[in-house]
Amino acid sequence: MLFPTSLSQWTSPPLRWAALAAIASLVLITTLLWQWPRDDHNTYGFAGVSKASGASQAPLYSADVYNTTLGFEKVFAIGLPSRTDKHDAAALGASMIELDLNWIDGVKSSDLTPQAFPIGWNKDPNAHQPGMVGSWRAHMNALQTVVSLRLSTALIIEDDADYDVSLKVQLDQFSHGARAIQHQESTTPHSPYGDHWDLLWLGHHGAIPRENETNIYIIPEDITAVPVRHNKPWHVPAEKFFQTETSRLVFPQVRGVATYAYGVTLAGAQRILARQSMEHMDQNFDEKLGRMCDPEEETMVLRCIAPFPTIIGAFKRQGPKSWTSDNWFDSKAQGKNDQEWEPARSVGVMYSVMLNMKRLLLGEKAKAQFDDWPVQESDMNAVRALHGHLMDESELKHT
Repeated sequence: MLFPTSLSQWTSPPLRWAALAAIASLVLITTLLWQWPRDDHNTYGFAGVSKASGASQAPLYSADVYNTTLGFEKVFAIGLPSRTDKHDAAALGASMIELDLNWIDGVKSSDLTPQAFPIGWNKDPNAHQPGMVGSWRAHMNALQTVVSLRLSTALIIEDDADYDVSLKVQLDQFSHGARAIQHQESTTPHSPYGDHWDLLWLGHHGAIPRENETNIYIIPEDITAVPVRHNKPWHVPAEKFFQTETSRLVFPQVRGVATYAYGVTLAGAQRILARQSMEHMDQNFDEKLGRMCDPEEETMVLRCIAPFPTIIGAFKRQGPKSWTSDNWFDSKAQGKNDQEWEPARSVGVMYSVMLNMKRLLLGEKAKAQFDDWPVQESDMNAVRALHGHLMDESELKHT
């Protein structure tokens, strides 16, 4: 007889004591496993991702920005399938900050049929950088995906995006600033970034508010803010808005350039897709996107919010210049460009995930990109989101 067939057999003394002994053993093993010493390193001594992401930190303003989509419904990364080097780097970077990526294939300009070019696009090869129309189409495809899936919000990044190791802490700060300038500080919006925006330009190489803008949020001193002297962006807010060289601003923007990363709502994605794909379009994607933030420039206008300096930057791996950007790549210039070898660098990021990859994997602190920075190493376990505030008239230094 393999099993008892009656209740009396189950409750007989031998079986009862055997059952009690099995239960006691299970409880003991479970207790020992639960109390076993644990840390953030695996067998080989690599650091846990929370060391880089700041995910272990208590949120100051919004817990949602600490999730694997940074408070958006989905995150999309745009990249040419042939650039496996960039896919490798992007996957590693995302893993270090606990970010879930969904890939959108990049598009080569040479693969586009002329009928698919934007209406009014100057097809003269000297009018635009060689890869710009392909870049435009890839962003249209990403926005088309947002629209087709009817996503409430999405973050779209390019395959060379780079992040500060404290990205989620930075976004915690930014979320409060974004809600403050939307006057939603004391409410509970659907998005951690507020509900009155179409575009959050989180990764750029320059963004500005109007010269007379008064709705400005400031974090007076942010050690992760890369100063203008190191970043040299194309658009810089007026000097009167800054209190120190490490001030970080959040504002309604009217210009922007370079799309390292941007968040969109469904309504924002619909407007960009309609304006840039169905109407006359003779500018690069990012230039037209910047103009769509200004109601004096466009009728299909977006409600845009940007941080300055940028939060998400761009990683440039070591190697020839022709490897840096697929937009600039021109096969005719490949021979010349390949003679100009450049070291790895990061645009707009102080404690770069990409530049610190080896250090992070070995459990070391992140190092500042610039030798003159007062805090050379950053232990992300000690980072906390900083308080900011809306600037008043006395702070705006009107001249």
